[in-house]
Amino acid sequence: MKKVYFLLLMLIFLFLVVSCGKKEENSKEEITVKEEIKETVLETDKEEIDLPVDPDDYFKLVTFELPDDFRKAAVEYMRKQSSIAWTPEKTFKTGRQNENWGFELTYEEGKVYTGLLYSTRKASVDEFQLTLAKNGGKYTSEKYDYSFPLGVECNTSITHSLQQFTNAVTGKAETLMPSYADLFGGVVVGEYTVPDGVRQTAKIISANTPEVMYQAYSQLDVGDIIITKDEDKKVNHLRMIVEKPVVVTTASGKINPNRSYVVTIEQTDTFDKTRTDGVNTTWWVDHQYTLSKLLEKNYVPVSVEAYRTGVGVVPYIGLDTEITAGILEKGTLTGTITSNYPIRFIHINLYKKDGTLVSNVVYNGEFDTRKVNLRKYASDIFTDGMTEGEYTLEVLAGVSRGYAEIAKVNFIYG
Repeated sequence: MKKVYFLLLMLIFLFLVVSCGKKEENSKEEITVKEEIKETVLETDKEEIDLPVDPDDYFKLVTFELPDDFRKAAVEYMRKQSSIAWTPEKTFKTGRQNENWGFELTYEEGKVYTGLLYSTRKASVDEFQLTLAKNGGKYTSEKYDYSFPLGVECNTSITHSLQQFTNAVTGKAETLMPSYADLFGGVVVGEYTVPDGVRQTAKIISANTPEVMYQAYSQLDVGDIIITKDEDKKVNHLRMIVEKPVVVTTASGKINPNRSYVVTIEQTDTFDKTRTDGVNTTWWVDHQYTLSKLLEKNYVPVSVEAYRTGVGVVPYIGLDTEITAGILEKGTLTGTITSNYPIRFIHINLYKKDGTLVSNVVYNGEFDTRKVNLRKYASDIFTDGMTEGEYTLEVLAGVSRGYAEIAKVNFIYG
């Protein structure tokens, strides 16, 4: 009887050891069963919601842990975007001109630049770093117009930072415009009135007294946003707050807007000429703006619900069906990649046995693309010049929070 009791105790001890050892230190984790998904969701101190998918519906499902501190994570990602050092492979210009706004930037060969380029390409940090790694730290591009180089604008840089924990904002400035009730993915900071449907933040400002707006600015916190927008002129700008506002009051207790200020980080269309450290960047980091200047430029303060509730949405990337060697041997491709966040990129790479890159497809997601069928890219991967032999197909997919190897398959072609 004592032996049975001893064996029972040993089994319980082994079960506890195995249970405590399941947590992974890696920020990415491949999930194959429902119990593990639940465990991943509970790995942070937050009260995250569960994944709205059934793992049995996917051949491969990858989740990404949420950050412990949402506000800190948003600012850290902005700083990460602003601090990547790179060099152009050759001198190029990028720009745009229209009736109400325009810019032109020149990036010189051999010169070191810091921060993602100013571009509408909606690139994540991961994709830019992968691209640099392939080219020895130098950036090269097939085209250099405003929409092609890997980079971000003011709005996409901020929404990518917020997408570390929430999918309520997509990358379009409209999702942070409080008067667009059907599109707004944030919350208002302060007690200011928002007329429904107005297309300019100036009309939101005019619907309130300056004192109401100053009070609203004073309630901003780390990771919150200020936005100015004129939809009719197709111009807008967004900045992220990096520390609590400095608020100076008069003897009567009123806010002094000329001495009170916020500190921000922002992606711009202009190199920061105020820097004296030799850094070449379009990122304006830790700039100060007085509350009176914010009012003058029609900025309104907004935030996201996740900051208040501490509830985030665990990002996942899934592949619905297996990409097998038998499928690839025929020169075909199958499978659909799905995410609950905007898919920032998919890279499909085909290598020879010796590691030589034969062909590749680079897909950059639109603002809110969450499903991509891979089948249509077969003709771009399996080119007419392919010969018989051994190959490896690699599929990488990423959201703003991270990326994963979705498939890696060895096969014999022909």
